[in-house]
Amino acid sequence: EQTCHSGGRAPLQNNRKQIWWKNGAGGNFLEIPAIRVNLLSDDGNPRYLSLTVQLELESASDYAAVEAITPRVIDKFQTYLRELRVKDLRGSSGINRLQMELLWRVNQAADPVKVKDVLFQEILIQ
Repeated sequence: EQTCHSGGRAPLQNNRKQIWWKNGAGGNFLEIPAIRVNLLSDDGNPRYLSLTVQLELESASDYAAVEAITPRVIDKFQTYLRELRVKDLRGSSGINRLQMELLWRVNQAADPVKVKDVLFQEILIQ
C-alpha cells in the first residue's frame, strides 16, 4: 500500500495501468480507469458511453482491499453499462439511477469493505 503525504495524489501501478488515489480532508478516493462501452441502439447507429469515476472510500485503510478488486469492479461496471440505451441515461434521474446502480455493484464486489459513493468525473455519450 502506498501512503500519500500532504493529502496529494499518489500514483500506484496496477498491471500496466496507473490508478490514482487521493487522501485528504475531503475524503479518500480511488480513481477507476476510464471505461468506454457500446450502448444498445434502437436505430442501428453505433452509440458509445465513455465514463470516468472515482470511488469514495470510508478510510485510507480500505484502499488496498478495493484496489485489489478493481478488475472485478470494472467487469461489473462494463457488464451493466453494455445493457444500457441512450434513453436510460437521459436527464438527472437517468444519471442518478446510473450512479446508484454502479454504487450497488461496487459494494457487491468489495464486500465486506463499504464504498461510500461513486463520483462521476466524466460522462460522455457519443
